[in-house]
Parts: sequence; C-alpha cells; structure tokens
Amino acid sequence: MDTTNTSLLEMVFQAAWKNQENATGCAQSVMAALQDSLDFVPKNDDVFKAGSALAGGLGSSNQGTCGALSAGVMIISHLFGRSREEFEQHRQRGDVDYLAEGAKCWRLAYELTERFLLEYGSCTCKDVMKKMYGKNLEGIRPDSPVAYAFARSNSQHPSGGSRSVVATVARWTAELLIGRNCHSASHEQLPGIGQDNGG
Repeated sequence: MDTTNTSLLEMVFQAAWKNQENATGCAQSVMAALQDSLDFVPKNDDVFKAGSALAGGLGSSNQGTCGALSAGVMIISHLFGRSREEFEQHRQRGDVDYLAEGAKCWRLAYELTERFLLEYGSCTCKDVMKKMYGKNLEGIRPDSPVAYAFARSNSQHPSGGSRSVVATVARWTAELLIGRNCHSASHEQLPGIGQDNGG
C-alpha cells in the first residue's frame, strides 16, 4: 500500500479513536470516521442514525454483535448492497438465489468479519470486552450505575478498550474499501462479489 493510502488509513484510525473518546457510541464512531475521512463514503444521515442502537452489542445489552463491526458492515452494504429496486425485481421473479446473483457486499463483509474473529476471537460484544478488559458486564442493565462506573473506570484502560476496537475496525473497513478501488470509482462501477477482483 502506498504512502498516501497509509496516511489515509491512519487518519481514519485517529478519527475513529477520537470519536469514541469524545462522543462515544462504537457504531456511529466508526461510521463518522469513514464518512468524514473517505470522500467516496456518502454522509447519509439516515444510514448514520440507523447505527445508533448498535452500540454496546445491540442496545448496550453486550449480548449481540460488536457495534463497531456492525457499523463497518453497514458502510460496506451502503456502498455495495442490493438496492430496493433490485430486491423488488428478485421478489417478483420468485426464484432468485441471492448469492448466485452476486451480492456485491458479501465478500467484503466476510473479510471484515474474518479479520475481527482472528483478532478478538468472537464477534460478540461481551467476549470482546472480556478480551480487552479482562471482564464484562453480562447481566447488568445498560442504565445501571454499575455499568456507568465500569465504563468510567476503564476509559483509560491500557488496552485502549472500546476506542482501540472502534479505531481498528474503522481502519480495516477503509483498507478493504480502498483495496477495491472505491476511491476512484463511481457507485455503479464498484466491483462486485461475482467478479474476480483478486480478493
């Protein structure tokens, strides 16, 4: 990867880290970093708002998928996903094999998830939290004072905690998108999973 792209990836990483540190919300921190740093990622407020409750493993339950990972997949899907028009065409046909049709986002989403699993061992928020902090908040209500105290006490954890996860996922997502030459292609020209893109 050339120096320009390396600098861009570092910018994404730093933006995501600061977003999580200052505004919190792992999903939106990833999305904002990608929207602000990469000119080919549309600043769509509807997509951004849709990431609100993904934080903390879905509604801060800690039981669902990491919000940062979900956000990376949402941005990938926004750029590569099946449109409503395409969905309606497939629904009318009634016999569509969505994978055989060449779902453009599936390979990138899989690659991002695979990286995440290799790094953290699980996609679940509580497992990632346990890996980063050595403990998690399983069974504790998101609005509990205990949950707030835990978050405050770990805000400067040596591991970087959620800031590290958020920044890393944002960087990986940007790297995958740049690797697909999204920065030099229009939305219609973005490469699809059904093509041989060397990935």
